[in-house]
Amino acid sequence: MMAAEIAEGQYAPEMAIEQYSRALTSVKHVDGLIFEKPRLYLRIGENHNLMGYLDEAEMSFRKAITAAKKQGDEKTVATGKIALGKVLCIKSELDESLVLTEDGMTFFESSKDDAKIFSAMTNLGYLYYFKGEFAKALSNYSEQLALAEKMGDELRMGKVLSDVGSVYSETGEYDKAFTNNLKYLEVADKLGDRPAISEALSGLASVSFYMRRYEEAAEYYRRLISNAKKSKDFFMENLGLIGLGAVCEVLGLYDEGKIAACKAIAYSKKLSHTQGLPYALIYLGKLEMASGNYDHACQHFQEALEISISLDAKRTISFARCCLGHLSKRTGDMRSAESHLKDAIVVAKKANNHHILSESLLLLAEMRYDTGNYDAAKQLNEEALSLAESIGRKRTFFSTRLLEARLLYLVDKSSGMAKVKGMLSEDMEKHQHAELTYQLYKMTSDESYKRKAIELYLALYENVPNSLFKERIAVLEGENT
Repeated sequence: MMAAEIAEGQYAPEMAIEQYSRALTSVKHVDGLIFEKPRLYLRIGENHNLMGYLDEAEMSFRKAITAAKKQGDEKTVATGKIALGKVLCIKSELDESLVLTEDGMTFFESSKDDAKIFSAMTNLGYLYYFKGEFAKALSNYSEQLALAEKMGDELRMGKVLSDVGSVYSETGEYDKAFTNNLKYLEVADKLGDRPAISEALSGLASVSFYMRRYEEAAEYYRRLISNAKKSKDFFMENLGLIGLGAVCEVLGLYDEGKIAACKAIAYSKKLSHTQGLPYALIYLGKLEMASGNYDHACQHFQEALEISISLDAKRTISFARCCLGHLSKRTGDMRSAESHLKDAIVVAKKANNHHILSESLLLLAEMRYDTGNYDAAKQLNEEALSLAESIGRKRTFFSTRLLEARLLYLVDKSSGMAKVKGMLSEDMEKHQHAELTYQLYKMTSDESYKRKAIELYLALYENVPNSLFKERIAVLEGENT
């Protein structure tokens, strides 16, 4: 037992599991020590969970609950329920997770065990977040922060701030989210708590991505992966790999991104990380799509969709549908694109997934524009624009404003062109500058805009070999022949 506890203190969960398993074998053969059996199962489960082995953790926690029930040990039963609830939440088994968490919390509320109540509230916050019930999540975190302050636990306070930051990221309050996670990192660094450092780095990376600070996000994800490896925290390492794949797609680091995404897929399957697997597949699909490998992209998106449907995971259902719609639109399969995007919009609304909802509305609006259904395009785009602005979705907001200008151009050419020219003076990404120049050429047929657009896209493609840039160059240069 002592060897196992030392191993835990040294962030050596594999050694701890081995030692606790040996102790469990001894306990089974010594009647007087049989009361230790549930607690040993709990410790084994906790270390499996730390490493990210969710199936093994679930099995150990269920054994702990069963053994504790036989002994009439209600406290260990309740502890096991909360621990199992956390694992099931990560595995997207949200209904059972909620029942277990509430049962465990009820017991500890009666015994006024603040540490256990805090753990249960962490589960509840996650459950509300994954269901898109952000107001409930924030209310829960407010009570949880008050509890942490009452306990005088600085690390727990930081943890709650980080979880609140996750909700702020969804509602577009990125500065608040970044500040919260930075506070958590400072506390975790001061205390030398590696798991907490990993959680804080994950939060900072995610917020940096939303704020378009992509190089910074990539660096946070690389630090997360390195830190998680040192503590053998495979779950957090996997989250880092998934996030790095997403950032590399934006930065055009396709080879690094594909390596990270493939590792994440393998890890997710090995760890039974069912929530992470669809994301890893989607980001690999986006990397393949950006590289022009549309068949491979479609396979990855479709697999992610099928897994998400089997889990009834609405957030990734809407994400996969949106990506399939985008891909179908890119390849000219408008019937499939419309079907996927309509489904994405319906599911994203149910899941309160504002990021995917705004993107799906925009893509459908662009399709309506391309087919001449301008009234429908305007209506969809206005909804997308309002939502993207409210949550700080800058890329989508830019694209909705550009489509707004193109729609205005149809009824008032000078005003439409003036709007696009006005956008050129704003702070923007290089590919957005190229897109504005391209649209000005389409509006004016001015050869100077055409030459400038070709120049911009060639420079972009040299650094980021995105298939869209290649297609734009081909279209523009083809008009010279």
